[in-house]
Amino acid sequence: MKYIWIVMPVILFLSSCRINNREVKKQPVYRDTPYLQDYAVKYLNTADITPVKALSDRNENIKILVANKKLYIPANGHFQYPGKIVPDVSYTPMKDRKISDMITYKEQFVYLDNKAVFSNARAGRLYLKHSLPEATMLCGGNDLSFLISDGKQLEYLNKSSHKKIKMGYLIFSR
Repeated sequence: MKYIWIVMPVILFLSSCRINNREVKKQPVYRDTPYLQDYAVKYLNTADITPVKALSDRNENIKILVANKKLYIPANGHFQYPGKIVPDVSYTPMKDRKISDMITYKEQFVYLDNKAVFSNARAGRLYLKHSLPEATMLCGGNDLSFLISDGKQLEYLNKSSHKKIKMGYLIFSR
């Protein structure tokens, strides 16, 4: 009888540890999958410039056209570290040009100045001279054709022909 107090707890313990033949239901496991999270980078305007237009090309390069007809780019900005807006010096011959408008045409930058419509893409083969020195508006069409205007006249440019269209009044809204 005195061993019953020792044997009984051992039997109860061993019977509670017995393995069930029933299937054990498994709790579903949460799989953590990586994802991209958007974030913003500040660029401080230290040069006191007035942005007119900002565009991005297929390589995610950003160009900013400012009121003084120069190109600027955002530089040295990182996550939680502000960058600066600096003059674009990536292509030296563009430094002295007075860019009056720019567009992205087939995901590449195309520029308008007082002499031509041009692009640095396509090995610089896009260079179409025009006769509107005060042109400020540029629009792209099919097969490297462009329409430019100075607010009084329109000029259609493409590789094969140049057509000047004179109009009395043009109404544009930006």
